[in-house]
Amino acid sequence: MKLKNRNLFLFLSGGTILLAIMLSAILIEPDIMHTYLFADILDSYMDYFNCIAGAASAKTSYGGNNNIYPPVCWLIFYLFGRFSGNIGQILETEEGARFLRMYQGPNVSFLLALLFMVLAIFCLIEFMAGFRRFENKWLSFLMVFSIPLLYTLERGNILILALTGTLVFFALKDSEKQWVRDIGYLCLAIAAAIKIYPAIFGFVLLKERKYKETIRLALYGIAVFTLPFLLLCKEGLWGIPFFFQNLLGFNSAFADIAANEAARASGQVEQIKETIEIVALDGGRIGFAAFMEHLFMWFGASANSAVQTAAKVSSILCAAACGACFFAKKNWQVMLLLAGVLVGFQGRSYVYTAVFMMIPCLYFLKAEKAGAINFIYLLLFGLIFFPLPLGWNEHMHEEVYYYTHRSFNSLQIGGAIWLITIVCIIDVMYQYAVRKKEKRTR
Repeated sequence: MKLKNRNLFLFLSGGTILLAIMLSAILIEPDIMHTYLFADILDSYMDYFNCIAGAASAKTSYGGNNNIYPPVCWLIFYLFGRFSGNIGQILETEEGARFLRMYQGPNVSFLLALLFMVLAIFCLIEFMAGFRRFENKWLSFLMVFSIPLLYTLERGNILILALTGTLVFFALKDSEKQWVRDIGYLCLAIAAAIKIYPAIFGFVLLKERKYKETIRLALYGIAVFTLPFLLLCKEGLWGIPFFFQNLLGFNSAFADIAANEAARASGQVEQIKETIEIVALDGGRIGFAAFMEHLFMWFGASANSAVQTAAKVSSILCAAACGACFFAKKNWQVMLLLAGVLVGFQGRSYVYTAVFMMIPCLYFLKAEKAGAINFIYLLLFGLIFFPLPLGWNEHMHEEVYYYTHRSFNSLQIGGAIWLITIVCIIDVMYQYAVRKKEKRTR
């Protein structure tokens, strides 16, 4: 079947070829998976099993601990724990949450959740794509098997639920029926209550000058976020500042972590040096600072200097991307800049956050025709989702090497998101300058 959209054809064919190469190589050398998925082969799905093991009650607390999940998450974990049988009894007889994977109840509850999420994402992408039926299914299939989503599934991270809610928002936000749009707003509000950062996509409504709709979305967001604190948090609404304090402590720039460690080390040079190196080499990070740390070290900067400088430049880049949103004419460019900031600004942004780049990629493929600048976007989107057959030989058989060392895959994804954000900022500002010049010459 001949495809009319050249961008779509290149994306689908290129993605299919790259995924086929990876899957074929795995049949020959299974350890290749270490370079794409989580490094510890004994830790699969543990974001899920660790959390349901810790959700003994629907109530949660944020004072005096490092709890970084909002109450909505703990309610979800608690409910799945209830569907998983007597978890408490299992944990009394086994050493740690990893043994939950050996029991039928926890296993089946996780499998059902995973199947539902994957089917929902597949159907939502197919619904939103707007191409011919065959093209829609092909695109959905590739997205489901893209590296960021496979990484998310392998971790069992609740982010997959936040992604599903965000996709529902984009699928329904332009409906002619108010109640349908409200479902979309509610889903984005739930997504934001789970992972916070999907809230950034609410700016899309503001950019479209849907001010009343923006207010409705904001009210949904406030209600869905605060009511669980009121009902399920032991500190009540006072738990909110504790929660953000914990979250900022977890997601703070890695430069701050290095600086704090240096202060505590009291002149222990080797300890300081070791901490900074761990900061710079942490295997799964793909944010702007994470990529630039390696870029600066490649040009000869020390680990300390690279971490410090990358954190500052990352903040500037995020600010520039947010500012460029106000000048962007095309919706997909706004979505791309917002998604870039979502992934890039976090000090501890890992591979699974790249799944949110599906949204601008989908709208780009729908809106744009072939062209020089669009080919650059297309190439970078491809590098975000699909694996290049590079970086397999080095350290492939070392099971947890990429836990503390950046894999080629992480550098590829992080670098592509960093570069596509910069390209979009320049493109948006250039288009704005052209429009201003045309107005002056009329």
